[in-house]
Amino acid sequence: MDINYEEIKIPIVKTLYETILYTTPIILNLPKPIKFSYGETILQNLALVIDLANEANIELKLIKERQIVKAHAKIETTKIFVRILSEGKYISIEEYIKISKYLVDTSKMLYGWLQASKKN
Repeated sequence: MDINYEEIKIPIVKTLYETILYTTPIILNLPKPIKFSYGETILQNLALVIDLANEANIELKLIKERQIVKAHAKIETTKIFVRILSEGKYISIEEYIKISKYLVDTSKMLYGWLQASKKN
């Protein structure tokens, strides 16, 4: 099934989509013990955040805010795992910087979304 990138309407999902596309080949090239622990957790967290963002997009205010907070927590956890990969020399500094930028951008979007939701 081909996904038309242009059809993704939620900005945070576009960013997560790009993050997963960039991160997956890196994860797949990690040593097996790292790939099936930290790497798998990183990809699962990113997929969960997409799921939470999609749910938050259609839910009532209270549920939406809970989903956004959960998504933000998963992004923060993912940042830690990516840093572990960098400090363990499993990924390059350039890969770390690019993945971190995606995660920081996602975190900012989630925070902005949460603030906007609280105003409504």
